[in-house]
Amino acid sequence: MNNKDRIRVAVILTFVTYCIILLKVIVFKYPRPMIREILASWNLDLVYRNFRSANFLPFRTIIPDLMTFNSYNLKVAMYNIIAFMPMGFFLPIITNRVKNIAFTIIIATAISLIIESIQLITVLGSFDVDDILLNAIGAIFGFIFYLIFIKKRGV
Repeated sequence: MNNKDRIRVAVILTFVTYCIILLKVIVFKYPRPMIREILASWNLDLVYRNFRSANFLPFRTIIPDLMTFNSYNLKVAMYNIIAFMPMGFFLPIITNRVKNIAFTIIIATAISLIIESIQLITVLGSFDVDDILLNAIGAIFGFIFYLIFIKKRGV
């Protein structure tokens, strides 16, 4: 295995580790006993209640938070952006198909949608379309960092 292949394997392993950590932090954020309790008491009524409290309207939570400068919610928004920046950085590196921003945004948005849907169905969190938007913004920033990294390396 040459040096280029070793670097590629290291990047892929780093990306997989990042994805596992992302799932742990977003979906499985509660202590293990609490997760077991939530999943043990899971039923369709809970999913229905979670569905009814979900936010499917874009900018419903983002705009009020910006207008009122709600520091806690702005921190949560920044967390969503920062959490997906590595996604936008790593995707173009690990695959040759994702060399432009459109594909990076589509894949990052799809992954974010899957995570939000898992939260909705498992009742381990709430669905918020604004989280998907913020995650996509994070992926865009990550892609910009990728472009800067590529230019500095002269690739």
